Amino acid sequence: MHETDSNFRHDFFINDSAREAGLTQRFWNQAYLTFLKEAEGDTSVPLFDRYDIARIARVPFGPERFDVLVRCQPDPREHRIYRLTAFATSGERQHLEVSEAYARLREDRAALVEAVLLGSNRRW
Repeated sequence: MHETDSNFRHDFFINDSAREAGLTQRFWNQAYLTFLKEAEGDTSVPLFDRYDIARIARVPFGPERFDVLVRCQPDPREHRIYRLTAFATSGERQHLEVSEAYARLREDRAALVEAVLLGSNRRW
């Protein structure tokens, strides 16, 4: 499947670090779909709020795996804006916890690989 196939539902704005690491639209789309699946299955939260809670999605990509912190921009107004930040798992079996991911964000901002989905209804 080519990255421009119609099977990709969303276009992500990808930062230069992510591009250099080889993380493609396909990778970010998989992370977002994993996030959606986990949010849809979370019956402990009211339906409307499920997509506003930060979550970690584990995404295999080639021989590596990444934990991706997916979070919604506060006060999304009409359209949700999602920011995705990938962390290499380094062979770790356990998923990062959301609090650990936020701690890593504060520690190492220079090497972050990120993508942003601007308006999940394909609006930019």
